[in-house]
Amino acid sequence: MNEQAARDLVLAWAIESRDSGQTLVTPQQRQQLGHTARDRVHTQPGSADLAERFLAERAALVLQGVGAQTPAFSTFVARNKGLAALAMGLPVAALGVGLLVDRIGSPHRVDLLSAPLLLIVLWNLLVYAWLVGAVLKPRTRHRHAGLGWLARWCAGLAWLPHKLPTPWPAALATFTTHWVHTSAPLARVRVLRVIHACAAALALGAVASLYARGLLVQYQVGWESTFLQAEQVHGLLSLLFKPAMWVWGVQGFSLAEVQALQWPQQALAGGAARWVHLYAGTLLLLVVLPRCVLAGVAYAKERRLAQRFHADTAHPYVRDLLDAAGLGTAGAALRVFPYSFTVDGPRSAGLHGLARTLLGAQAQALLQASTPYGEELASPPATAVAEPPLDVALFNLSATPEAENHGAFLDSLVQQGHTRLEVWVDASAYAQRLGGQSGSTERIAQRSALWHSLGAVRHLPVRIVHLLQPEASLSAQRVAQGSPVVLA
Repeated sequence: MNEQAARDLVLAWAIESRDSGQTLVTPQQRQQLGHTARDRVHTQPGSADLAERFLAERAALVLQGVGAQTPAFSTFVARNKGLAALAMGLPVAALGVGLLVDRIGSPHRVDLLSAPLLLIVLWNLLVYAWLVGAVLKPRTRHRHAGLGWLARWCAGLAWLPHKLPTPWPAALATFTTHWVHTSAPLARVRVLRVIHACAAALALGAVASLYARGLLVQYQVGWESTFLQAEQVHGLLSLLFKPAMWVWGVQGFSLAEVQALQWPQQALAGGAARWVHLYAGTLLLLVVLPRCVLAGVAYAKERRLAQRFHADTAHPYVRDLLDAAGLGTAGAALRVFPYSFTVDGPRSAGLHGLARTLLGAQAQALLQASTPYGEELASPPATAVAEPPLDVALFNLSATPEAENHGAFLDSLVQQGHTRLEVWVDASAYAQRLGGQSGSTERIAQRSALWHSLGAVRHLPVRIVHLLQPEASLSAQRVAQGSPVVLA
């Protein structure tokens, strides 16, 4: 599923999930949209996955229908298309700035200590050092968690329409939250690609300006400084221009030549061209070429990421749509690994109810043997399921989380390859024990916070559930709100 199809699917889900009164899309319209989308994907040739083609087609039909009812929403959808033009226009603007950057000084002089040109080179060298440090830095999960306004801007969400009637504000807020999170890796690469292209265009504009004006005017070349002596300027320029002299074969310069070029001095006929070549070669070698390579790498990664979205078939919204269209699977599995917790009949029924709420009406809960306190997880038996299951480490809120025991149990699950892993903590026994005691709500909240901290350290989602009252602890709406409909 490509980026546009994934974005449409998230937006359609946000609208339908928040349209509790079903005023934007009536039940009859939802059923008709499903039939229309199914008929279209069956008649259209294509090698893409049939289920994802159906979801993309239906989402496009939903947006088309609601957009006809609300012009402001159509404007919001169209804004995303304008971002592509903006991303192309920024490097062009940077090229224009580069054509003017050396005009800060005299248009008839080549200043060997030109602040704009030196800053361009220095800034890019600092950026390269930062990029190398970022590569060498150990990677952590959820690196895109702090993109904030940058991801919102790249996702087309910087200007949400105002004064929209219910349920639009809630729908767009839900869409914003989930799409920014889902598209954050793509947004990061896209921003880097634009930044690299702008940096290359800025330096290229400066090079073009140097040569273009050199065709029409006679440059005077020199330098002046209050604090630097000729020896220091010679050392600085030798270091700066050494790569260009070595790669492009430009003639070098001596200390005496640098001393002779200190202003005020008479213009040296024919001497400026060499310095123009040195500056131009340095900018090309240290800025334009590396930035073009980096922009090309980012573009290739951007194209790859833009095609790697896929619908989460375990999501209730997606599963219900596919089941209604006859494209669903046999049902997902919720595989539960209790730790120091005996799951009785009522709580087992609660698990099955939560499985159906979370993964669809045909989902099944596969309860594994409980691991005794302080013992390691045994290798789970092979379980034949239609698709990769959602694994759950089940704990009791009555217990205080301990890194050396409960944390070690979670680590063992991760080490055994349980990639779709969540932490569930049952509050039913703890709530019964506290009863109606004064401060019971605060005590449950404090204990829940400890479990959330344990999960946060391992980057695992934590749900506080009530297995004796599953409908109260984890309703279908809350599950849908808490999990993304599209994965990247």
